[in-house]
Amino acid sequence: MVKTVLVAIDQSKRELIGAYMLEHCLSSMGMRTIPCSHVDLEHYYARYNPDAVVLPNAFYDSSNIAINSLVFVLPSESANGMPDQVLNTHGGAADLIYSEPVTRFFCWGTGMRNVLLETEKWRPEQLVVTGNPSTDHWLLPSRKNAVEESVIGLSTTFRSLSGNTPARKTNLLQLIDSIELEGSNGSYYDFPEHAESWIFFEASLARVVAGILRALSVERLERAEIRPHPLESDWRYDFFHNISDGRINVVRTIHMTEWLANVSVLFTYLSASALDAVVRGVPVVSLKGLVDTDALRKIPDAFSYPYDDMLWQIHDFDQAIEYVELAREGKLPRCRDDKRFREFILHEFAFPREFPAAEL
Repeated sequence: MVKTVLVAIDQSKRELIGAYMLEHCLSSMGMRTIPCSHVDLEHYYARYNPDAVVLPNAFYDSSNIAINSLVFVLPSESANGMPDQVLNTHGGAADLIYSEPVTRFFCWGTGMRNVLLETEKWRPEQLVVTGNPSTDHWLLPSRKNAVEESVIGLSTTFRSLSGNTPARKTNLLQLIDSIELEGSNGSYYDFPEHAESWIFFEASLARVVAGILRALSVERLERAEIRPHPLESDWRYDFFHNISDGRINVVRTIHMTEWLANVSVLFTYLSASALDAVVRGVPVVSLKGLVDTDALRKIPDAFSYPYDDMLWQIHDFDQAIEYVELAREGKLPRCRDDKRFREFILHEFAFPREFPAAEL
């Protein structure tokens, strides 16, 4: 009889490629894979009575499921090497987790496994380091397009200014109130001024993004492509397309790996796309040095990505032009501390690895 595996997805835009890789692997082994929203998990479980269920985290009480099915956790978020985020998203630092029914928890890397073990809420045999299917595209052969076809890349992460936090709410007063309520644990910005801090930081970063784009593609003739966060609204960037005579465009429809093959250098800050780029051999410049220092102070240390100082740093817009020219000539390495980056990516993402995580 064909085995059935139910895969619960938390955020489709973030997890779709990983779910696809998992489905492809399980199907090749003769298993039937059924994806569903975690919101509809109970309905799908009752309908299909699967042999196994894959969850995006351990916040769901799977005790009843575990009676007749194997329960696996394939964590949707890596936490980017930050222990506090591992605890908030998977370890149960503040929220109740249900670790007992879980057969296996597939960790992104050794770092995640170590943090979860220290909570004493997980047994060693439950935690297995495999990497994650969401990063299996890192194993693809590197491919770079011709220099004359390349563009400057800029990836953003505006959750508040994009109008999507909370999702699709445009009432600014309601937005600020919601951010304040959701920020009570201090995960992203220091409470009790969570909403002000969040908007202050994004406004400062937006100023930097606009300045970079103007310096490179309005005052100069460089072609640039913006890759917004999956939850952002594309139309907000039409403004840059218009003021640059079409030299600035938004790209979202192609996969990250395919997009990076056409990027000569990536400018970004607090976006995991920096990891994708460095792994694929694309130089990455952090915009942190241009962000207002008061805005940076609002971000807790626990949310400062540990790999940011391994990237190239910038202090003025003229330096951005220098980075672009060096990258075009092939004289800009992918990051400024390659040894530390290799150690970090192995410890936190189990990469490089011999086989795709979907097969493990």
